[in-house]
Amino acid sequence: MKRLLPWLMGVGLLGAGCSPKNDVQPGAPVLTLMTIVESGGITDITGKEPDCGGGAQDGAMCDPMTDTLCRSTSSWCRCQPTDPMDMTKPSNWSCLFEPTSMVIATFDRLLDTGPLDYDTTDPTKPQGVLDVASFKATVGTAPDALAEYVSSGSETALIFKLLSNVIHGPRLIIAGTPALPSGSGLTLSLDKTKIRAKDHTSFFVSGGAITDGVLAFATAPLSVGIDVPVAPPTDAATTGPVDAGETDAGTDATTEADGGTDAASTGASDGGAADATDDATDAATTDATDGAIAPPPVILPAPVMAAMQAVTITFNNVTDPDQIKGAVSVTVSGQPFTNYSLAASDMNPLAYVLTPTDAWPAGSVIVITVAADAADVQGVPLGAAAMAIFVTEP
Repeated sequence: MKRLLPWLMGVGLLGAGCSPKNDVQPGAPVLTLMTIVESGGITDITGKEPDCGGGAQDGAMCDPMTDTLCRSTSSWCRCQPTDPMDMTKPSNWSCLFEPTSMVIATFDRLLDTGPLDYDTTDPTKPQGVLDVASFKATVGTAPDALAEYVSSGSETALIFKLLSNVIHGPRLIIAGTPALPSGSGLTLSLDKTKIRAKDHTSFFVSGGAITDGVLAFATAPLSVGIDVPVAPPTDAATTGPVDAGETDAGTDATTEADGGTDAASTGASDGGAADATDDATDAATTDATDGAIAPPPVILPAPVMAAMQAVTITFNNVTDPDQIKGAVSVTVSGQPFTNYSLAASDMNPLAYVLTPTDAWPAGSVIVITVAADAADVQGVPLGAAAMAIFVTEP
């Protein structure tokens, strides 16, 4: 089976190791809980939560001791402490959810499995049903809603206590396929005609903010992180600001120590990282003598050995490898560089690994750029280019 969040299998959310209840209560199933599951935790929604006040804005300060889960106009806001072990540190409202989130709808009794069954013998077919729930999206393409029914009502303790609330009854696990769009308002709706009791006639009921099995929430914008080679942290290897108007960075890309002694010199000569601030930096710099205000100096990192170190590019949502390959570029000392491969990571389905064909050129400034038009699989773009820089030793 192919799942967007395979880590759920390890904590029992996908029905592993549980036995179903044999008792079947008569009457309509009650939708008791809708849970948004992210890689970092869960948000349980009963539908009885209060509306948010004006101060509950994404990123705004909050008090985790008094500010509880609340419903905003388009999503759900929870107060998240910076450090759960130290409540004295600042906390912020978070009203956006990971684009890779799943939703679990929990019921108080067993459901009719007829509309929920699917072919488990053919791995090429969807491992779930696509017609018992649906998504609408305000941005990007609305995904299909892939649902899997887990009948277990077991309340056996889990390895991760954090997730224990989500398996207290029969449940539907629903994922956007191929993924939820980034930076979008999502509305998930369950199909009442297909989610029903064992008697085939009693359709589920619910109330409050999840009446009729409708849940609205918003996803975080598409983002990307670029991890480049980093020099070991030593006082002598740290670098300081580079005067972008200078052509020789061999001295400027250093930290002056002990009253101006050049003990932190990078060692780059004029032919190495000397000119490695590259033409792009110089072109973007306005000389203060021309009457304009010069921009802040460029800070170059400490140089690393020129080898075949990999660069990891990680998005927060599912992307199309073919599209991403066209959105990634590399320059070496300001010149286009193409002697590298870019492949999807074997360890992380959201990441790519960029590896040079040979060692990175010595004595150079290497810039990795992800273009603003890099997009998730639902067509939502990054919106602003992302860039990371590292320097190689001569």
